[in-house]
Amino acid sequence: MKKLYTILLVLGTSSFGFTQVTLQGSDVNGVIGETFNYEQTDWISPGAAGASQTWDLSSISSTASSSLTFNAPNASFPASTVTQYDAAGSSLYMEQTNAAQIIHGMDAGGTVITYSNPQTHLGFPLSMSSSGNDTHACTFTSGGFPFDRAGSTTWEVDGWGTVITPNGTYTDVLRVKQTQTYVDTYAGGTIDYDVEIYSWMKAGIHYPLASMTNVVTSLGSNQYGTYATGPLGVDELNNFAFNLSPNPCQDIIHVSSTEGTIESVRIVDISGMETPAGVRVQTNDETIDISSLKSGVYFVTLQLSDGRQSKAQKIVKL
Repeated sequence: MKKLYTILLVLGTSSFGFTQVTLQGSDVNGVIGETFNYEQTDWISPGAAGASQTWDLSSISSTASSSLTFNAPNASFPASTVTQYDAAGSSLYMEQTNAAQIIHGMDAGGTVITYSNPQTHLGFPLSMSSSGNDTHACTFTSGGFPFDRAGSTTWEVDGWGTVITPNGTYTDVLRVKQTQTYVDTYAGGTIDYDVEIYSWMKAGIHYPLASMTNVVTSLGSNQYGTYATGPLGVDELNNFAFNLSPNPCQDIIHVSSTEGTIESVRIVDISGMETPAGVRVQTNDETIDISSLKSGVYFVTLQLSDGRQSKAQKIVKL
């Protein structure tokens, strides 16, 4: 059976009143340097659609842990503006604008998928009962066989209310239902896919509070859920700025923060790959040796001992 890979796609909302939540792209798009932790779970019923719902997902239990990080865009997909890297082993190359989230490519467990007709994941604005759809086409090679994929994605906001997860209780939440239907064609025939995803989202949070996914193919099926853990909102994450010099730089950089004790310094390259130049520290300032890095553009983020994460700062290595 062909192994299935599902990329977790990052969503969010913006709230303007108790009964009317409206989502623009600017409310949703992740920031380079952000990291969210999540638990994968067994699937349970997503519950009823409609207004003023309470979805109790508190009974779901973890089957695996992972995290998703917003990295710099991949140069191989020049239209992308961000790389969503999942520590479980996949990357999504997405263009984020105020009008849409558009997928230009992905790396699913080492299989690189390139879109000739990019997939619009969501169109904005979104509010209760709003919907949209888009077609897409892409190619990839798996098991030595070239594949052509063509299909469509439909999205609909089918409910709002309160969701309860093992991480907490969240009010003023939108639920988005996505349906993906596509066909893979290769020398051995075709593989049909029907994917249904429910995602619960709240204003200011750049990752679904929870999701339930049902994948049905002509080869088999798979069901699972997720829920986000730890601090989630913009205010909770407090993506603070920090001091970095010199920039441009050559062999060393100096970082410091007045926000608290720095626990780690992370440096990623323009493709979103983490470099070995990052360090773990327990201080308010640190000098870092970057002489081993090639000339180019990199992004630096700090994590404090209390778990808060900084905004990413771009540096130019001469």
